[in-house]
Amino acid sequence: LEFRRVLFRSYAAEVAVTKDGVAVVGAFEGTVDFDPGPGVAERSASGGSHFVAMYSQDGEFLWVYTLPAELEMQHYRFSPGLGVDRLGNVYFTSRYDNARNGVDFAYGAGTDIRKGPGIFLSRINNNGTYAWTACMTQALSSVVSRGSDVVIDRQGDAIVVGVFDGSIDFDPGPGTAMATTGSYFESFVCKLRGADRSEKGTPAWWL
Repeated sequence: LEFRRVLFRSYAAEVAVTKDGVAVVGAFEGTVDFDPGPGVAERSASGGSHFVAMYSQDGEFLWVYTLPAELEMQHYRFSPGLGVDRLGNVYFTSRYDNARNGVDFAYGAGTDIRKGPGIFLSRINNNGTYAWTACMTQALSSVVSRGSDVVIDRQGDAIVVGVFDGSIDFDPGPGTAMATTGSYFESFVCKLRGADRSEKGTPAWWL
């Protein structure tokens, strides 16, 4: 065992090794210090929310990104999915609810407000700064719908898998790419072009 790090009031859902260190995605509730060392990197979410944290190969804290507490994500314990690209940028996917004033995915680093509910894919740059978010929206909230995992291919495109219930627009942009389930929820695979290019979020296909 080379190192061990313990974060109270949180759980880790997935881990990935990048060129910079070890990325961890998960959920937390209350106030958590994401720096297990002598430093302090506290974040708070009274109702629970998601986090992405980066640690060095030696287990030292590098940075943390958290979604805002006003995410109104009562089902935040659904495990978020994590992916990394060749440059060490981190991507994660899950779901978000219809907060009264929208959700600011650039929380603490500018403004990027999105209306929900729906499924999101966010990119965090390899230095911990917020990059962008693509949202696949639904007319009605569903406790089932969520992105559960994401991988980045050699072209820099994001492939997201998950489940959805009801109707959803798989086009995060101004167009529409509607899909509707039957009596039960269904799985999906969705490829979004240009995860690390200017055409980010353009849908290539979905199943």
